[in-house]
Amino acid sequence: MNRISLKMIITGMAIAAAITGLTGQSVPFGIHYQAVARDNTGKELSDRSIDVRFTIISGTPLGEAVYQELHQGVKTSKYGVFTLIIGSGVPVGGTAGELSQVEWSSGSHYLKVEIKFFNEFSDMGTMQFLSVPYALFAGKSLEPGPQGPPGPQGDPASDKQQLSFDGVNLTISGDPGNTVNLSALVNDADNDPANELQTLYLKGDSLFITKGNSVILSPYVQDLRLTGHILKITRNSEATEIDLSDYMDNTDNQMLTWNPETRVLGITNSTFQIDLSRVLSFNSSTGQLSLSGGNSIDLSSLKNDADSDPANELITSMQLTGSELRITEGGTQHTVNFADNMVAFRARKTTSTAASAVTDITFLPESIEENIGDGFNSTTGEFTAPVTGIYTFYINYFADGSGGSRKLSVFKNSTLFEDIAIDISTSTLTNRSVTMRLVAGDVVKLVVNTGTATQTGTGTFAGYRVY
Repeated sequence: MNRISLKMIITGMAIAAAITGLTGQSVPFGIHYQAVARDNTGKELSDRSIDVRFTIISGTPLGEAVYQELHQGVKTSKYGVFTLIIGSGVPVGGTAGELSQVEWSSGSHYLKVEIKFFNEFSDMGTMQFLSVPYALFAGKSLEPGPQGPPGPQGDPASDKQQLSFDGVNLTISGDPGNTVNLSALVNDADNDPANELQTLYLKGDSLFITKGNSVILSPYVQDLRLTGHILKITRNSEATEIDLSDYMDNTDNQMLTWNPETRVLGITNSTFQIDLSRVLSFNSSTGQLSLSGGNSIDLSSLKNDADSDPANELITSMQLTGSELRITEGGTQHTVNFADNMVAFRARKTTSTAASAVTDITFLPESIEENIGDGFNSTTGEFTAPVTGIYTFYINYFADGSGGSRKLSVFKNSTLFEDIAIDISTSTLTNRSVTMRLVAGDVVKLVVNTGTATQTGTGTFAGYRVY
């Protein structure tokens, strides 16, 4: 987390001695201090609570602390501005117990500013006091001194003098007269005389001033409100309500009407009517679409029945018998035979025969339970695809006899397609399936590798054409 307190920037500081009533017997001790708190990106730290500690140092910036005070719970504004009076805080250190006891005449003095956001204070810098705060010391001049001798009487008219200011130089006329250059008093560190200007603007129900606060105006805004037939103005209990019932005659109310006998749609307080008595009709013999009270359209060209018998194209029945689908259309029967595309087989081996160890043996069944399409050859144990399509094969194998490490593999056109089971232990039942695309004439077979066993094993090899 960024420690904002260590990246805080103090800008726009203005220090001025709050000295009034120089003709009285005391001077109010206090120095106005204003600053803007910003983070390390330059964004104002608005609506925050901070602690501020001021230390007045004598001699050098690292000299003796003659006065120190603390301001706790200082609130920054929406724009990060906070304002304090040095001298009004709680004294917490230094050789002077309060600001009025600082010996301003003893030499140079410096102001050290520290800010605390979290658990410790951070040094924001030290700056030298110039001439303005030393007006506090000038308060001692209010003590009356001894009466001096009277001066010579002069001509009152000769004492008339005038002040003039050209923006930089302050001049007093007369003899003697002089000019003082005040350019050093201009404090605009950013050299932008316009960025201290403020403007008013209205947003919603709030009035804002730039670099300042805002005021909600909604409590002072009034509006007209109509409740029923009573017109009133808000936020004014003494305002007279206006009854508008005399101006409401209800002559503008209108309703739709419908006459089912004449089929006329109307509206009250109006002569406007719509005749809906006209309806559509269709003559299937002539193909005429007509609007009563209107025109007709001939739709006979849309009919396509060359034999003029609209019933003989109707399908009256469908029946599937075995691999034949019979469709009756009018008086004609059509037959579709699916036998040419139906392929399925199931072969079974019930006796495990002797075989040498670590030998590849084609799975040869002893019986063929199904062979639709005549694709399976019981002599070679090979299946030849009669038609092109997607085929799925199922293998159910039992490892009879002793010995393990048997393996089942599917070959396509004498090339290994996939090892479907490996390291088969003795007396283990294995069920697997494999799907592949075959072109008519492709050959598929199941091969058993005996591993350390000397038996072929038993089981079934089946398959069918999916589509």
